[in-house]
Amino acid sequence: MANRWWLLTALAAVVLTLAALLLLTKQKGARPGTTPGPVATRPTPPPPRGAVAAVDAGPACPDAELLPAPALPGAEVATLLLAGDPSVRFQVDGEWTFSTPAEPKRFKAGVRAVRAEAKGLVPTELPLRLDPFKPGLVFGLVESGAVVLVPLAVACERCGMAEVGLDVSFDPAAKVETPLEAAAKALATGGWRPAAEALKAVPPSRRDEHFARLVVAAQAQAAQESKVRDWLDGKRGAEAKAWKEKKAALEKAVKDDHAEEARVALARWNLLTDRFSKLADGFGTEAPGPVQMASARFNELSQGYVAAAKAEDVLEQEATTQAATEVLATLVRELRRLKPRDCAWQARVTTGQ
Repeated sequence: MANRWWLLTALAAVVLTLAALLLLTKQKGARPGTTPGPVATRPTPPPPRGAVAAVDAGPACPDAELLPAPALPGAEVATLLLAGDPSVRFQVDGEWTFSTPAEPKRFKAGVRAVRAEAKGLVPTELPLRLDPFKPGLVFGLVESGAVVLVPLAVACERCGMAEVGLDVSFDPAAKVETPLEAAAKALATGGWRPAAEALKAVPPSRRDEHFARLVVAAQAQAAQESKVRDWLDGKRGAEAKAWKEKKAALEKAVKDDHAEEARVALARWNLLTDRFSKLADGFGTEAPGPVQMASARFNELSQGYVAAAKAEDVLEQEATTQAATEVLATLVRELRRLKPRDCAWQARVTTGQ
């Protein structure tokens, strides 16, 4: 009986051994995709303090295509003096305004809608182009049932330009019932060509001051500035005194706008320099190649800018600023290309830090 129990115990031990060997064999030859047993792993050390974690958010980092914004956009302005007969009121871009020789006003450069009107008369509205820091003067004349504009040193955008002097010599074949009124109505819409044709019908006996005012309005809208100045310089008495006052105000505005242009140019350069310095300081260690190349070019431009500023050459200052703006944009592009999918890096390039 004892022999039988010993034999059963031995057989059980053999079976357990074979089962253990079979299980070990299956684990060693496990196919891919099966669940492996637990593996001991070493914990990942934390990043050093102050380090920027590289976050791979795929190809759609929100800042990846951003370039530096323009420095002081919309800072270009120009003085526009508005003068007219006592009953004339002015609007610029739909807002009632005053801009007298005593209190001149600047407007944003570009095309401005200038409107002049008086009670009971046909109003005038013309698109006048104000060049940056180039003052202009607009007269509003009450003439023959309308208010007509006489722009000086500022161009009418849609009026066109006369290549030769206007021909308003009397033409007996011209049949216009009320030529002065017809000319004034045409000038109210910037139509100096039909106005000139209507004025040909005015006989010599009626070519008085009213006729002369309409002629000069047509010449002004046709960009014949010298003719307008000749007419104004020929004034006598109180009108001559009034023109002398406006002329002095226009000359003063030229100096003041030139000073404003220099101020804007310097402010724009200082802002650009500050942006570049932040970017160069922030990435000089991590991207020495692009930063050193850009810095060398920027320093060269800085020397040129200083020389232009001393010479009061605003045009050269602006040209140098444009070149430096492109240097900054090129550096930004180079830095963005280094880590295009690292959104933390891209955000740093945007802020320049």
